[in-house]
Amino acid sequence: MTIIEETYNWARTPARRKKTEVIILHHAAGHGTEQDIHRRHLAQGWPGIGYHFYVRQSGEICRGRPEDRVGTHTANHNANSIGICFEGNFEQETMCEAQYDAGVELLGYLVGKYGELAILRHRDCNATACPGRNFPFEQMKEDIVARYNKLKDIPDKYHFRDIIDMLMTAGVINGDGSDANGNNDVIDLSHDMVRMLIFNYNAGCYDEAIRAAGCDPEVYR
Repeated sequence: MTIIEETYNWARTPARRKKTEVIILHHAAGHGTEQDIHRRHLAQGWPGIGYHFYVRQSGEICRGRPEDRVGTHTANHNANSIGICFEGNFEQETMCEAQYDAGVELLGYLVGKYGELAILRHRDCNATACPGRNFPFEQMKEDIVARYNKLKDIPDKYHFRDIIDMLMTAGVINGDGSDANGNNDVIDLSHDMVRMLIFNYNAGCYDEAIRAAGCDPEVYR
């Protein structure tokens, strides 16, 4: 998944978000760029674009507000949430395949990165029609498959990340070699694949390879 990194002129630095528990989905109620939204939000007295991600109709995903900062997208629900806005007005139109697929991929990435998250519509939180009656909310939730793009994206609870790192050292799985000594090596594993690898590790399936790499297979059991 490619995220386009945009440059914004911020009115001020948004506060850092202390926790991430919810993803809230929006529509732009029209067409335009992420920079158009940034300018509108600046005009409202906000630090700048209030959404963390903007999914264009073309299927391109653009970074909005920094992911670790409090957004300005859903009244009384910004402190613990990530806001995603989809270009278009889904009261009047339907979502094209490219945009839908990008939205599912982005949601899968975020669920993979942060673990179990509630996924809500703006209308579930505030009195609004957003993201529109034609927004494919239920189908999108059903189609989410969490993926871990890099080693650092795997949750560290229960030593999941440590175990996958050890399996990489043992050559059981391989990254792309872009950062073989760190957490940025691209691995692109689905959530189900990670669970299968952990299950097989606990069952002792990789012990021989782990010992051959000079590691202790019992360390995380």
